[in-house]
Amino acid sequence: MRTLLLVILVTFSLGSSVQAQVESSNKREFRAVWIATVGSLDWPKTSGATQQQNEFRAYLDVLKESGVNAIFFQVRSEGDALYASEKEPWSHILTGTQGQDPGYDPLAFAIEEAHKRGMELHAWLNPFRAEVSAGARTLDASHVSKKHPDWIMTFNGTNIAVINPGIPDARDYNASIVADIVRRYDVDGIHFDDYFYPYPSGSFSGVTNEDEPTFAAYRRGFIDRGDWRRDNINLFVQQVADSIHAINPDVKYGISPFGIWKSGTPSGIVGLNAYSTIFADALAWTQARSLDYLTPQLYWNFGGGQDYAKLAPWWMDQMSGGRHLYPGLGAYRDYAQTGVPRQIRFNQTTGIQGSVLFRSYNITVNGRLAEPGKPVRTDYNPLRDSLQQTLWKYPALPPTMPWKDDVIPNTPTALTHQGTPENIRLTWQAPSPASDGDTASWYAIYRFEGIPDLPADLENGANLLDVVPGDSLAYTDRSAERFTTYQYVVTALDRTWNESLAATPVTATSSADEAEIESDLNLLPSQPNPFSNETTIRFAIGQSDRVTARVYSVLGQQVAELAFNTLYSAGIHGLSWAGEGAASGAYFVVVETPNARETVVVTKTR
Repeated sequence: MRTLLLVILVTFSLGSSVQAQVESSNKREFRAVWIATVGSLDWPKTSGATQQQNEFRAYLDVLKESGVNAIFFQVRSEGDALYASEKEPWSHILTGTQGQDPGYDPLAFAIEEAHKRGMELHAWLNPFRAEVSAGARTLDASHVSKKHPDWIMTFNGTNIAVINPGIPDARDYNASIVADIVRRYDVDGIHFDDYFYPYPSGSFSGVTNEDEPTFAAYRRGFIDRGDWRRDNINLFVQQVADSIHAINPDVKYGISPFGIWKSGTPSGIVGLNAYSTIFADALAWTQARSLDYLTPQLYWNFGGGQDYAKLAPWWMDQMSGGRHLYPGLGAYRDYAQTGVPRQIRFNQTTGIQGSVLFRSYNITVNGRLAEPGKPVRTDYNPLRDSLQQTLWKYPALPPTMPWKDDVIPNTPTALTHQGTPENIRLTWQAPSPASDGDTASWYAIYRFEGIPDLPADLENGANLLDVVPGDSLAYTDRSAERFTTYQYVVTALDRTWNESLAATPVTATSSADEAEIESDLNLLPSQPNPFSNETTIRFAIGQSDRVTARVYSVLGQQVAELAFNTLYSAGIHGLSWAGEGAASGAYFVVVETPNARETVVVTKTR
């Protein structure tokens, strides 16, 4: 008996250690994915408004289950629009014909569905790409290349058509597209990829003299054309930043540049020279603090000439004024199953504020490349499993941005609950506006087993149950275990995720009908466990019966008798044990009826 108890104790202790590691989680972490619409890469794969909406909802459900709290939704890929625009035509990917109304507004729909799930939505635009493949389809009369053909640059060796960044009116036009979205849509952010000047590809070796007339007309005193091109982009990036701030300063603004700024920087890194080849000087943007976050496309594994372990910290060191770094990770790459989880862990433990996965298909559908001669398995996704089971198992709040807003919201009031056999329902009242006029944009729901240590326990992400939009004043916890007593608190969050103090906690139990209680003994979780002063041993019986309950040390010695042959009615009951005189450590509580016997381990702390 003594040996058995010691084995049980060792197993229990090891299990507690592992559980403690899993149960601790980053509460603040940006977790995003790109949803690419160009060529229907991620969405839509179906036709018709209803089918496309259902498809999008299903994607968001999987992303929510995988811990994602933000999406970058591509709404302008080649001078077109996945939203109702008076400036540009509807994208052909919605109906097959550019300019044809799809019967709904995808951006408005996507914002509403993302917010329902506690997710941010950043509108992702390609600011200067006019056509992915020039001449491949019929363009609507409202397309930029039809309205302003003198703005369009084409290049020998590629079919790409680009809006010329060197023309001031073209930059103004693109900035006006962004301003229109920020003014009319409830977006949380504006996001650009780095498609300003085109990448070399195939027989196209890069931009040469295609913009020579523009350079002559608008050189602004520059002698070096490379410096001029980079300045064209810097001017545009700052112009958009000023516009966003003027219209809605809560809207975030970020860019995902190529992952290598210059070959050889940092030491040992080799690859395409983004600074001189595509004329993207991301360091100029960070030093000017034009952006709220940067998402360099670090689509390489650890080691080699594009070593993630060198690149990610280097980029972090370049961030100015506390701006955030969310590296872009290659979920589509062949190393993703093991490499991307390792990169996320690296980010979580080195002060990097988040990660963005390219792209959603590799999470929502499958995360494994097809083996030669074998079909892709859509029922198996190791990367998604890693996100759901460990890396992003618990929800997280995006990091705050104090340079945008540092005013804490007021606290929700009147938190109440109602427990049923199926769930626990919480309701509360919205807080009054904060000193800056902000109301709640979101609410965070926290759940604890036992009495929480507030506010300290709010910082453990494992206690964060869910995030709901600010127009919700109720929440139903459908994951509550039967017969278990929880403490709940609710906090308010503003648009930039500043968090209020916690509402007064409430205690709630998910109960059960008598018919659902098994006829024999059913031992329920003790509350609290571990405990310092007192714990309640909880059990349920389906019919009236006599119960004996005793407490034993790990050496098998009886230290307390909580009940002896006591008659209890059918239902749920509790027996209190304060552990008087007992040392700290694990104890075994044995509960018996004439026909059943159950054991639970409780731990007494100092």
